[in-house]
Amino acid sequence: MPLRERHECAIVMLRMTQPSQKAGATLWAISLSCAGCGSLVKISKYLSCHLRHRSGLLGLELADGAWVEVEKLLTAANQNKFSLNLAELKTVVEQNDKQRFSFDSTGKLIRANQGHSVAIDIGLKSQIPPAILYHGTYERALEPIFQQGLNKMQRHHVHLSSDRDTAIKVGHRRDKE
Repeated sequence: MPLRERHECAIVMLRMTQPSQKAGATLWAISLSCAGCGSLVKISKYLSCHLRHRSGLLGLELADGAWVEVEKLLTAANQNKFSLNLAELKTVVEQNDKQRFSFDSTGKLIRANQGHSVAIDIGLKSQIPPAILYHGTYERALEPIFQQGLNKMQRHHVHLSSDRDTAIKVGHRRDKE
């Protein structure tokens, strides 16, 4: 049976005046409902936890680029009573609308593409940003954002998206009160 969650999200649009200057922000508050897809959501959250934040809990070590051997991940998950097989892992990587995870070209390594709270270089290159960027967040975070600006919090970067739809998806997380 699919999990059903209702939560609120909002996005902040950042209009860049010049790449070297701080951004100004314009607000949209959007209420959305979400129906999770059950086990794939559970697997995605599990992978996010262990590939972005707490790999050591499974006895895994993130290699250069944040890569982990697929076989080691599957073995560690199952040894820790989280049932996970290669087909499910491939499905989550391929179908995750936020593109959170990727395999290397051999399919033998997996990583979280962003959002790490541990110090790791995933090899992203600096780019000149587009004129407008979006940040998906909780409605309850809007007032602090407008008072203090966007902060990376426990992460290494602030997640910005080049399109509104991606920001809505990013901000469409379950609001933990």
